[in-house]
Amino acid sequence: MDVHEKRRIEIKNILVKNQSISVTNLSKLFNATEITVRRDLKRLEEEGFLEKVHGCAIAKLLKEEYHPIYLEDINRNKDKKERIAREAANLIKNGDSVIIESGTTCLELVYNLEDKKILHAFTVDIQ
Repeated sequence: MDVHEKRRIEIKNILVKNQSISVTNLSKLFNATEITVRRDLKRLEEEGFLEKVHGCAIAKLLKEEYHPIYLEDINRNKDKKERIAREAANLIKNGDSVIIESGTTCLELVYNLEDKKILHAFTVDIQ
């Protein structure tokens, strides 16, 4: 097993535990460049393990392996959550700093921020 593979396994372990982590934090944690970390994340994204969103990685949850109740919450009132998230995303301008709370509606918000150039996004938890 090479150093890249070991690092990707460790990234998976971090994401299983925390569900998300920033490229910057991974870079510091592994003493690697952000470019190297992005390559690892790209590979894990291609494997279907995570999704890259605005400078961070979010674990994709698998019903049998992770949080089944959470997956039920994601699908409950999904259309309303998507509308709320779109409206909230419209309020955020390029360069804004935002704090994103935990929860499935906030996760929808993250998905709606793809076209934004946010200066800083902080979160306590995205599950």
